[in-house]
Amino acid sequence: MVDSSSKAQKIFRHLLVLANPSANSFDHSIAAEYAGVVKDNGQHIVIRDLYATGFDPVLKATERPAGAEWTPAPDVVEEIELLRTADLLVFVYPIWFGLPPAMLKRYVERVVGAGYTVNDLQGAVWQPVVQGKPLISFSTSG
Repeated sequence: MVDSSSKAQKIFRHLLVLANPSANSFDHSIAAEYAGVVKDNGQHIVIRDLYATGFDPVLKATERPAGAEWTPAPDVVEEIELLRTADLLVFVYPIWFGLPPAMLKRYVERVVGAGYTVNDLQGAVWQPVVQGKPLISFSTSG
């Protein structure tokens, strides 16, 4: 018989990306509750509130991959590093007019898609920064 208490438990690192401009929103409550459960279970969490941090949603032409000399913008570098060190990614956002907020869409384009090209997509090449990481998505509506 194996004593399960002697096994080392993996400490997961959660990256929670929150996309709602209202600080008293239901989405913020979800994020806070999720963070509490994560911490209560001895795991780590980083919350990136895109509106509170002033995340720039504008994808500039220079950020589109165009050869070996491409490098991400400085604000994207920080976000990529948080994503790289996370074990799983969590999105919390409302559905507005049938879609997530543009702020979240641009986070995906600027951070998750950084350096990723249409050729990568066509060649079924995984984006290294998210490869093998689960995505948990909480969306609210109404």
